[in-house]
Amino acid sequence: MNQNIIKELKELSSLVDKSLQEKVSNILEECQQNEIRINKIFKMGDRQQNKLIVLNNALEKAKKEILLVSKSKSDFISGLSHELRTSLNAIIGYAQLFQYNPALEQQDKDNATEIYNAGLHLLNLVNDILEFSSLESGRSNVQLTSVAIAPIIKDCISLISPKATERMITIHQNTALFENIYVTSSPRLLKQILLNLLSNAVKYNYEYGDITINCENKNNDRIKLTVSDTGLGLSDEQLESLFLPFERLGRESLEIEGSGLGLSITQKLVESMNGEIGVIKNNDKGCCFWVELDGAKI
Repeated sequence: MNQNIIKELKELSSLVDKSLQEKVSNILEECQQNEIRINKIFKMGDRQQNKLIVLNNALEKAKKEILLVSKSKSDFISGLSHELRTSLNAIIGYAQLFQYNPALEQQDKDNATEIYNAGLHLLNLVNDILEFSSLESGRSNVQLTSVAIAPIIKDCISLISPKATERMITIHQNTALFENIYVTSSPRLLKQILLNLLSNAVKYNYEYGDITINCENKNNDRIKLTVSDTGLGLSDEQLESLFLPFERLGRESLEIEGSGLGLSITQKLVESMNGEIGVIKNNDKGCCFWVELDGAKI
């Protein structure tokens, strides 16, 4: 009886050992397969890492080439603009001499005036291209300071009023809103920004239209300036490309002078002063451009 039990136990032990050996063998085989997979993954990782290194090197090279091309373009535009401005200033100067020459007949003086106006338009275009190129390349150094907006707005209205008067356009402002309001800006650049917006408000307005300048002191220490007009307005499609360089929004046929760079330059000037610029369509007609800058203290 005991021998039978011993025999059964031996058989059971043999079966257990065999099963255990099979499991151990399966585990070892699975470990070997996992090791093969891990080695493949490492190899793939090495290949991916090598690819990333190659791509990074290519990107770095492309970046250097782009910077070199950009610098070459800026240098070319700067040199060309200087040559053009020198010639145009001479043409404008001679045209003015002819305008006031008493020996010339009126027809000749009128022709000289046309030459003067055309030369002045080209000079403004060259200046716009030069400034846009300077802003685009990051070479424009902006010195920020605390600027009172009231005298800036007064100067801008004084400069733009003759053109507005020619088209019987009325400029509205609440002087009290601008008193004791300061922004972190550059006086020259802030004036240029507002003049660009006011000039567009005059050019693209209707005769006998209105322009309204407002100011809002926001709770987050930001100052918001707005220039609204009652003019042609903008479609949704035009809004999408409004700040693109050389974009006239299909207004070329209106015989309104412009290079299509004014708003692009304005946007870059605003952004260089940690500001924002945008536009809101009015429900009835016209639109409202807004500029938001950091407030400042005296």
